[in-house]
Amino acid sequence: MDGSTFRDLSDDIRSAFEDRPVKVVVLNDKSDLQVRFDLFERLNTGGVRLTDQEIRECVYRGPFIDLLVELAKYPPFGTVVRLPERMWKDGTPQEFALRFFAFLENRQAFDHSVVGFLNGFTLGSSEDPDVERRSNEFFRTFDFLAACLPGGLKSRKGQTPVNLFEAVAVGAALALREREIDPKNVDMS
Repeated sequence: MDGSTFRDLSDDIRSAFEDRPVKVVVLNDKSDLQVRFDLFERLNTGGVRLTDQEIRECVYRGPFIDLLVELAKYPPFGTVVRLPERMWKDGTPQEFALRFFAFLENRQAFDHSVVGFLNGFTLGSSEDPDVERRSNEFFRTFDFLAACLPGGLKSRKGQTPVNLFEAVAVGAALALREREIDPKNVDMS
């Protein structure tokens, strides 16, 4: 139907449009972000289901989301985080970067809902992305971790479990905040 007008359609398709209600919801940049997120999540029931991070990337577009996308491509991050190929395409690396910042900066606010916690952190960070500070801390942490863990941070299955990632990455960032640590002097045994 691309490029067709209503008159170009066959009679049965025109009848289908005339006999059925078509609901239209208009969301714009002034629409409340939580309303946008809830509506998008409700509509995300058919076809290929999006991941929570893919939904966040649609709803909370802006400098903070752009930062997560760029940081997920950072080579030392890819050295540390080991994921199956399909997960590199579904927003998982961006969610790992989000988790790094959310638990590093706001872990005391975590209650029990990871999705709600990450959505709330993304909303707040969308309003104040602080790109330069966050980039610098991310680069420093993952440069350090890649030097310490050249084979990556992984379980026996060869993948990076999210809870192990959170603990090690956030712990390393907190340690690096305290003092500069030379990865050559760290005993990994």
